[in-house]
Parts: sequence; C-alpha cells; structure tokens
Amino acid sequence: MKPSHIVCASILIFSHLSQAAVIGFEDFSYPDGSINGAAGGTGWNTAGGTSDWGGTPQVVSGGLVTDGPATLPYGSHPAASPAYSSAYREYGGDESASAVQGVGRVCFKFSATTSADSVIPSYLGVSSFDFGTETVFFGLVDNGFGFSRWGIQEIGGAQTLSFTPPLSGATITLVGIVDFDHNVLSLFINPDGSDLYNPLNPTAGPNNTADVVQTGFTSSSWSTRLRVQSASPILTAGTVTWDNLTVGTSPTDVGLAVPEPATFALLMLAGGMSLARRRSRS
Repeated sequence: MKPSHIVCASILIFSHLSQAAVIGFEDFSYPDGSINGAAGGTGWNTAGGTSDWGGTPQVVSGGLVTDGPATLPYGSHPAASPAYSSAYREYGGDESASAVQGVGRVCFKFSATTSADSVIPSYLGVSSFDFGTETVFFGLVDNGFGFSRWGIQEIGGAQTLSFTPPLSGATITLVGIVDFDHNVLSLFINPDGSDLYNPLNPTAGPNNTADVVQTGFTSSSWSTRLRVQSASPILTAGTVTWDNLTVGTSPTDVGLAVPEPATFALLMLAGGMSLARRRSRS
C-alpha cells in the first residue's frame, strides 16, 4: 500500500472508531420515590423499545441514593438492618439485541457524592453485566485488607487500584471503559479536557491517560446492562448520591479526547514509510 493510501485508510478507520454512539444518559429527574420502573433519561432504546430501571434505591431531590451496610452484623436478622442497595438498567428493551456484543467498547461516566458523615463507603461504583452476571466493576474497590481505593475489579479475576483515597462528603466523577477489542480496562478519576483515549492503541502512556489501566481482560462476555451500587461499613449508614450517568461506545461520548486524525495519519505514514524502506533493502 502506498503511503498516501495509508493516510486515507487510517483517517477512515479512525473516524469510524471515534464516532459517538451514546447508549443512554440519566440525570434522575424524577419525582422523589423508588427508581423501580422509571424509564426517563435520554436514549436507553438501542433495540426493542426503551428499558426501565430496576432495584430498590430512592430518587431524592434529583439524585439516586444508595445506602446500606456491606455485611450484616454477626447474629443479626436481615430485617434488622438494610442490605446494600443497587439499581440496574438495560441498554434497550430487548437486552440481547441492544447489547455491546463483545466487540468494540462500552464507556461509563458518572458522578457520585458520599454523605458528609465521615462514613467512607466500603465500595461504590458501576458494573458492566452480561445479562445477570457481573463482569467488571469500576469505582471504590474493597481490597479485602481493611481499606478501599478507586480502581477496577474484574469479577473473578484481577484487581488494580489507584493510590487516590476516598473522602466523605465529596463528589467524584469517574469514567470506566471496557475495551473488548484490545482486552483493556481503564478508569479515569475526575477527568478533565486533557484526558485522552486512543481507540486504536489504548494500552498506556500517551495513548491512554487513565489513572488505572488493567490489561489482560480476555473475557468473551457481552455488556447488556449496568448496575450502580454502594455499601457502607458494618453498623454504619452512609449514603451515596448518583447523578449524570452516561453510557456510550466511544470515548468522546463520555467526554474524553481522541487523537486528531491528522496526527494519527502521520504516525501511520511514518510506520508505512519505514516498512517500505525495509522492504526496498531486502
């Protein structure tokens, strides 16, 4: 392939990969009450009509509130203490047809505010589900040794944590990406306009400025729904308020930058010319 053709082809490929395709946006603008059965927001109708929320959390003043202890105190009856609370939503009315079917990527963005009562949640975050099976968790991860950090948990697999500690009474914005094409999981903590994700090479460094990058994700699962969930330490009742939840298939859907096509084309051109020189010498 001639260098000029490499440039054109790379621009076309990159343009395709960076196209926005927002699956759904939710700002929880509902009357106060249970989220169960709520079907507002924007999108959530990729296939088979519009999906709705399931779960027990309550909408309070335009935010979704989850709470509850991570585990019940020894000897207590389940009725004596609320269990952790979670809410879930499919990407469309037909969960199978609306799924991200193990190719491309699915991107999650959300803000979470912890209650100002000095209670740090044991965990909070958004999970990608393959129908009824949780596969990947992005958020505050309990490492099993008495402390939690922002990170990524592949269910039944690896865990990668940041050094950023959680705070009570604070709002954090997180972006999580499941990249099926490159077997990479990424978590951005409070991303700004300078954060970048290259859909063609998201491994690390300048191609992916995520705070946490986990490689080796080789699951053949789909992503058919998301779940938001939190839990507080034993005998506490801290809450988490969720807002501005976005799900998409492109980094640009969740506010991340991607390399300019011209920059990417130059990189491809340089690689193509180098390859041509090697071939001419052989």
